Amino acid sequence: MSAEFSPREQKVLELAAQGLTDKGIAEAIGISAATVVTYWGRIRAKTGLISRAELVGHFIRRAAEAEVVALRQELEAHIDEEQRLRTSLELLQGFVDAAPEAMLIVDPDGRIESGNALAAEMLECDQSEFQSLRVGRFIPPEIHDLHKVYREQYIKDPTRIVIGHGTEGVEMLTCKGRRMRAIVTINAAVVHGVTKVIVILRGLSAPEPEMPGDDDLKSRANTYPSGTRSA
Repeated sequence: MSAEFSPREQKVLELAAQGLTDKGIAEAIGISAATVVTYWGRIRAKTGLISRAELVGHFIRRAAEAEVVALRQELEAHIDEEQRLRTSLELLQGFVDAAPEAMLIVDPDGRIESGNALAAEMLECDQSEFQSLRVGRFIPPEIHDLHKVYREQYIKDPTRIVIGHGTEGVEMLTCKGRRMRAIVTINAAVVHGVTKVIVILRGLSAPEPEMPGDDDLKSRANTYPSGTRSA
């Protein structure tokens, strides 16, 4: 439309399409009615159409066509972005699957999206179970609240963090409810504006055969190791 009509000619057509008379168009634009007639003459010369109804119909049809083109371009751009995101996530998943260490992909809300075979073996889960679990499933109940605080702080400042390094590691639960200790490294990856948290697990001990007693649980409740951050 912009290549065919000047901005003022297009405005005349827009107002006419809204049902305004030449007088109403003149008042809306702030010009004289005679000038509106001049614009109509230019529009007729450009289109080869004579009647006002034909001119308005032509304008509406062209405007609709332009809107369809714009919507198509927007849709194609969205599809392209979705494809780029899908490709990037597939590459990320391939990296995790091939990693030599146990890894999980977690969303910012703590839902596990996937994990590799090594993570499934370490955490005594079937690999297909991960998508139905949250990371809280592997946190001992006595430190759930503390873990929640750590997770919320991390999402606000998602730098690399290592939990349990230089100590006996952090205590975790397996899918079977058995306890083990591990060093946990957390990295945030932003893929086309979507945040994914990569969790790397390094086991320091095999899962305990039995659950500890109540006294042991109480002594562990305040020993959640602090994380070491790095840029």
